[in-house]
Order: sequence, then structure tokens, then C-alpha cells
Amino acid sequence: MRIELITQEQYDFILEVQQKHPVLTLQNKGYETIDEKFISATALLALKDVHDILEEKIVGYKVFQNFKISKDNEVLIRFQYNYNYDGGIPFIGVGYIKLKELLNGFKEN
Repeated sequence: MRIELITQEQYDFILEVQQKHPVLTLQNKGYETIDEKFISATALLALKDVHDILEEKIVGYKVFQNFKISKDNEVLIRFQYNYNYDGGIPFIGVGYIKLKELLNGFKEN
């Protein structure tokens, strides 16, 4: 996955969206998704702004699916992106990234 780091302001905005709109957070198991009929117009507008940020920062990004809270209590973003973003036959799959990794980069193992 290739990303460009987000700014502190973008991080704060995305975190605020996650906190203000709990309907966008789903502890999904497998292919579960958010039932869109429960998403308010306000949440949809905020989600559009999150989408725009992610589209700019994650190469191959396609669509936001939901926020999720990790076992270590961090905010994850679940999204779909093109695994073959650098060429070849497109393959759209699901990815997860910690919101803090979008701000600070990936931790080395």
C-alpha cells in the first residue's frame, strides 16, 4: 500500500467524524457493512469529506466502508482499494489502516 501522510488537521477532522457519527463505526465480522439507511444526511456529508481526503492520500483508494476499533483501542479505517494500483489487471479488495498510521506512517516491526 502506498500512502501520503495526512496533516494533523486532517487527522483531527477524520477522528471528529468518527466520534460524532457512531453509525460509521462497525465492528464488522467478515463482509458485514453499515446499513446506509441509518446514516444521516449530516454523516453522509462528513463522510464525503473523509472520502476526499482518503482518495487524495491512498493510491488506488476506491471507497470508505467503515471505521473500526482495533484490539489495542485504535481507530481503523476499512476501505476498498485497487491492490494492483501500479499496473496490471485491477483487483479491488479490502484494506485496513490505523488512523494514526495515516498521520505518522507505518511502524517498523
